Amino acid sequence: MEILSALLVGLLATTIQAADYYNPIKNNSADPFMVYDQGNYAPTVAQLATAPKNTVFKSTNTSYDQDYWAPEVHNFDGTWYIFTTAASSTANPVDSSRRIHVLKGGSTPAGPCTYAGQIGANVPGDQWAIDPTVLFDRGNHYLVSANGAQSICIGQLNGPTELLNRVVISTPTADWEKNGLPVNEGPSAVYYNGRTFLSFSASLCATPQYSLGILAYNGGGILNPSSWTKSGPLFTSANGDYSPGHNGFVLNPGTTQDWWQVFHATPNSGGGCDASRNTFFQKVNFDSNNLPVFGQPEAPGGPYDGPSGE
Repeated sequence: MEILSALLVGLLATTIQAADYYNPIKNNSADPFMVYDQGNYAPTVAQLATAPKNTVFKSTNTSYDQDYWAPEVHNFDGTWYIFTTAASSTANPVDSSRRIHVLKGGSTPAGPCTYAGQIGANVPGDQWAIDPTVLFDRGNHYLVSANGAQSICIGQLNGPTELLNRVVISTPTADWEKNGLPVNEGPSAVYYNGRTFLSFSASLCATPQYSLGILAYNGGGILNPSSWTKSGPLFTSANGDYSPGHNGFVLNPGTTQDWWQVFHATPNSGGGCDASRNTFFQKVNFDSNNLPVFGQPEAPGGPYDGPSGE
């Protein structure tokens, strides 16, 4: 989890032409999320290393003006929204106030944004929450996040700011999910050949066992925990990249099945939840059962072949 100031900075990119890139693509950055948009903030993945930051929002309300974590940018009917968590500078302790908030942007993910509201406050089970993401299924949008018990929750959205319900679909019960502390966090959706998956991070990020798992949706009620099958760990420390986790997915422009991921990892062999983490970019493959195959984190350096573009 990345602790930010009251300035919310998004890592945005368009990858519209093939080019070599070097990992990490961005230093001192965590919980990355990448979107493709015609705004063209970085013509290639490689240019993210020197791309300027863009401040899109600054809060003056003490209820949500501190420690923005893991912002993601999602499009609803042509308008971009940022989903993030924030805490109050007046709460004691500050972190107990952490909730999910939504910022409304415009026709591009560049902002600027205005405050659209807190999400989920009126749904039973409202509590400390982090790492919001949006899943799309059969014409509906769903908010997926991690709760105070460090479990993965999902609920249906009515537009970008109203959550209708909330259920837990994954708790950290396996040994590989409980190193340091029992943790499930950082969900992100990916779709392939008609199937829907949620990646998530497991174990404490301050351990080298922090890793990625997968929740595979098997049909039926998407809010039914029995509709999901968990597997992992599928992406673990290797090649000098420790504690790889909290990833996001982006399509190669002009394709519908060619997925890539961004994730963070640290060069510290003991793991880390701090600013030692860097952002990496890597291809995602799929097996004969259409399940994501992450392989191993690529070693720092390169060059690596980038997306082929349009």
